[in-house]
Amino acid sequence: MQKKIKLGAALLAIIIAASMFSGFAPVNKIGVPDTASRATRTPRVTPAVGLGKTGTIKIPNTRIDYNVVVAVNNEYYMTRDENGKKDVNGAIFLDFRNLDASRRRNLIIYGHNMKSGKMFADMHKFEDRQFFNTNGTFEVELFGKKWEYELIAVGQYNISKFRFDKTQFKNDAEFTGFIDEILAGATFTKDGYTPSKDDQILTLATCVQSVKTNRWVSFARRVKELPMPSPTRPPNAVL
Repeated sequence: MQKKIKLGAALLAIIIAASMFSGFAPVNKIGVPDTASRATRTPRVTPAVGLGKTGTIKIPNTRIDYNVVVAVNNEYYMTRDENGKKDVNGAIFLDFRNLDASRRRNLIIYGHNMKSGKMFADMHKFEDRQFFNTNGTFEVELFGKKWEYELIAVGQYNISKFRFDKTQFKNDAEFTGFIDEILAGATFTKDGYTPSKDDQILTLATCVQSVKTNRWVSFARRVKELPMPSPTRPPNAVL
């Protein structure tokens, strides 16, 4: 019993330490912060631990209908499915920094752009303006709540010039400035949208096969909370 308590306390400490990580690092193949490839590294203990399901995402007229998982780092689910088994498709996963409730003004979900059409490959459908206009509203469940989101911008962003994966902002001005940068670099934007300090942004990121330095990124704003289908939640769900 004492061993189980000690292991539980150790895992909790790891999760808290991981969620408080604030540094930006180089990004890897699908645009997530790559803490393992920093030019200058500070020794850190970040074991490969997948915490499991934290929600779902479903986008109309696409094959995107997946569970969203999260780990104590952003590398674990790049090469594992949602059950932790090795899989070239990876999983659809939330940025681990969003485990910290103070870092949720920009929630980030990643997925590979698979040639098979799996994972986030269908996000590239939004390269068509008509598709963007007619399919930009979708549902996401995260942290035990269900929300309606609407796309405000999509585009191809150079990861060395714009860090779309920012999760911490000094003040409201920095946050709205971040949204302004999103709109400035977008291929399409939602007609009539004006940035607000009260917005909550959801960022969906995947790779661009033809340009290694670029990512296809879709940005949405939270519109309203939706009723949950059932009060019960999986026993391994991450709050």
